[in-house]
Amino acid sequence: MLRSFNNCELGMMTLVLEEEDINWRRRGMCVHNAWKKRGVEEEFVSLLPHLKCDDMKFYEYFRISMYTLNQLELKLEEKLRKQVTLWRQSITPRERLTLCLRYVNIHKTIRTVSALKTKLN
Repeated sequence: MLRSFNNCELGMMTLVLEEEDINWRRRGMCVHNAWKKRGVEEEFVSLLPHLKCDDMKFYEYFRISMYTLNQLELKLEEKLRKQVTLWRQSITPRERLTLCLRYVNIHKTIRTVSALKTKLN
């Protein structure tokens, strides 16, 4: 059955719960130092301007032409957009798309190399 608590016990439980709530909020808002400089140090910001100047390098890196990337971005922009909040700056649709393309291409390359390796053995 339920035990009835006196005022002192209820007060102590309230303080403990409030302290847990405050600690949880602090942990939830913390941003690691590695992510604070994302807009300055990331690959997208530093490499993409150089790739845009050279169509061949752009194609080698993403396995898609710049024109096709722009068309794809126009079609998928709304689905890739995330809400910007007070706590964090969201990743732009173009960043999401290029990250996805790069990820897929890296894994295609790995699979191709491993397939060639098994054929040679």
